[in-house]
Amino acid sequence: MPSSERSRPLHRRVSFAGRLPIPSLAPAKFSPWTGILLALLLAGLSSPVNAQLPVQLPGPSNGTGAETDKSKASPKNSAPPQSVIADLQAKLAAAEKELKATSSPAQQGAGTPPGVPESEVLERQALLQRLVRAYEREIDHHKLLQQARERRQEAERRIAEWKEFPTPPPYSVLMLDELRDSARSAALTIEGLQAKLALAEGFSERAQQTLVASEKQMRQTSEALEAVRESPEKARLIWAHDLSRLRYRVAAATATMTEVSRKQIQEERDEMRQRALLLERQIRTAERSVRFSEQDLDKIKKQLDADAQALEAEIARALVEHPARRQAMESATARLRAARSAQPPTVSQSSKQGGRMAELTDRAELRRLQFDNLNLRIDMLRHLLDVTERARRFWEIRFAAAQTDDPQQSREAYDKVAPLLQTLHASRGYLHQQNDLLMAQLGELEAQLEETVSPARAAHLREMFEAYRQREGLYRRMLPRIDQFAQLIERWKTEFEQRQRVMPLPARIQQWTDVSSDTIGQIWNFELFAAEDTIEVDGQQITGRRSITVGKVLRALAILIIGYWVCSFIARLAERLAVKRFGIDSNLANILRQWMMVLLFAVLLVISLVSVKIPLTVFAFLGGALAIGVGFGTQNLLKNFISGILLLIERPLRLGDLIEIDGVRGRVTHIGFRSSTIRDGTGMEMFVPNSNLLERNLNNWTFSTARTRFTLRVGVAYGSSADQVRDVLLEEADRHEQVLKHPSPQVLLNDFGDNTLLFDLRFWLDIASDVDAEVVASDLRFMIEKSFNEAGIAFAYPQRDVHLNTAQPLHVQVVESPREAGNLEGHR
Repeated sequence: MPSSERSRPLHRRVSFAGRLPIPSLAPAKFSPWTGILLALLLAGLSSPVNAQLPVQLPGPSNGTGAETDKSKASPKNSAPPQSVIADLQAKLAAAEKELKATSSPAQQGAGTPPGVPESEVLERQALLQRLVRAYEREIDHHKLLQQARERRQEAERRIAEWKEFPTPPPYSVLMLDELRDSARSAALTIEGLQAKLALAEGFSERAQQTLVASEKQMRQTSEALEAVRESPEKARLIWAHDLSRLRYRVAAATATMTEVSRKQIQEERDEMRQRALLLERQIRTAERSVRFSEQDLDKIKKQLDADAQALEAEIARALVEHPARRQAMESATARLRAARSAQPPTVSQSSKQGGRMAELTDRAELRRLQFDNLNLRIDMLRHLLDVTERARRFWEIRFAAAQTDDPQQSREAYDKVAPLLQTLHASRGYLHQQNDLLMAQLGELEAQLEETVSPARAAHLREMFEAYRQREGLYRRMLPRIDQFAQLIERWKTEFEQRQRVMPLPARIQQWTDVSSDTIGQIWNFELFAAEDTIEVDGQQITGRRSITVGKVLRALAILIIGYWVCSFIARLAERLAVKRFGIDSNLANILRQWMMVLLFAVLLVISLVSVKIPLTVFAFLGGALAIGVGFGTQNLLKNFISGILLLIERPLRLGDLIEIDGVRGRVTHIGFRSSTIRDGTGMEMFVPNSNLLERNLNNWTFSTARTRFTLRVGVAYGSSADQVRDVLLEEADRHEQVLKHPSPQVLLNDFGDNTLLFDLRFWLDIASDVDAEVVASDLRFMIEKSFNEAGIAFAYPQRDVHLNTAQPLHVQVVESPREAGNLEGHR
């Protein structure tokens, strides 16, 4: 172990029998009398009975000093310290004399009444030893109490007299760091002393309880002794009474000693509190005007450079030692391998070979451990060198942040330091974990060392134990440096956060704006994934990967949205120009507009991707990753989309066509790529998927022409003139404005019914101009009814007039052209 490690105080070095050597953040100052309190805890203050100690048999005590100890049992003692110490020294001398007298061989068994158990004789000797130790410790505690009281008074005087630093402001940041380190150390010391004080108060309370119990027992034995006259039992009761008085003396001395110890610890705590108050005043004074000068930075750099050079030199020495350690390990391993491959010829030689094999195995294990320790040492030194370099970088960042008042630059410095602190915490956790494992291994070795009986095996275990202790020293060397560096960064972060809290509102708003801007920038540049891209440089194809970030995706979407609006405007403008200026049919112009939108959107998509430098191969990635899921999820959408394209190509229907599908009749108002819209006679619009228009039966009333023939059936009574009926029907049909004149209306005598003559009036309508056939049929019925009344033509009874949407619907005939009108005879 390096001498620097051995010279550290106890709280930084823990022996093997102790706990895990976790270094403290600051050197806490604990009193050397902490062990006394722990010894009292182990001694069992509450019950001095049955103490079995290997001492000679003493004679009975004369009980001298019981009354003086009883008067001294009170925790309050107003006597001067010197007189108290002199009194305690006299009592100590008397107790030592009494212990010496009882321990003398000539006094063994003298004065001991018959029937006294040996345990009480041993207990009496143990009580006298404890009484001597209690007086010795009380004297020491009185001296320490006086010293602590003087130091506390000196600290109060210093805090009352201190006004300012001897040097004028501004003060060095290094001095401020030292003050803060001292304040942290004082806080930790106060915390430790507070814990010690609580422990001492517990000891004092237990000692007082023991004192009360001892006094009660002494009274009971005294009363029992007074009640007994001359008898064989009196000697035994005198012995018991003397033993109870001795217990009381020990309890009284212990109670007084613990109370003095408690006061000593309290004085030490108050002293540290005064020092902490002075440090707080000095820190507040220094914080008012602090400066981080270049001289301070140069001083720190020189120290760090010196540390780095020392570490590099130590690494170089370790590397020189490395080949020898490797050779020793390989040589030991080779000898072990050779011994394992050899076969012993006889049984006696086999037992000797087993011992030799165990020795070679232990030697190989030790050499490997030593070689691993050297590698660990080199790694630790390199890590320390890296920590030193990081510390240098931190001081440079801190210096740069101290020289500017810009909140943005301070925030950037803070963001640079924060990841460094996380790394240090991770390293510290790893080292603590490894140290825990090492302590477990040391515990196992110690247990094996206690159980072994072979000298050779014990020597090997001691060498292994020493090797593991060297590794423990490496961890203990590394942990304080990391803790010190982490503490430095945490303190600077605390300073930064304190400055942020007192920052004026305008600066705070500016900082919030900068932080929000940085956050948005990080989100904007967040990489979603990377896509392969091939570019040509000097005639060579170079394949690389491009980042697909959130910003690129948002810019591409923005271009698509704005471009889609522009493309839609251009396509609609082109549609209007095609209809108005070039006289193209509106249905054809609509098809041209939709195909133009498809082409323009495809071009727009390519332009948007290229403009933000997203390679087109991203679709290959998306296609490979999402093809299955998207294929199943969008199969209906794709089917309707393809059906929409086929509708635009084949044109089985057009805008304004009157169609009938699934019992619904209406006009086509829109043809899209996914669905089409139909408006029925009630004005309600129905969206029909394009695949239904291709897969199901579709009646297009206006596919080739908008002229359609309808038939209206009229029945008159027998006796009416058929010619007159025909003339009236034709006249009324000609009078209606929406009935076409060519082809001209026709009247046919359809049949001779049971009590009526049935006539069919055939007329033609142009349903492309939003003509309602039912309204026209109703108008004709009104007109025919009026004309028949004027002409005296009677309808047959019962009337069998056939109208639309009844059991005998209005018959319709669609013709291809006006020339074919006269040749159509059938009904549809």
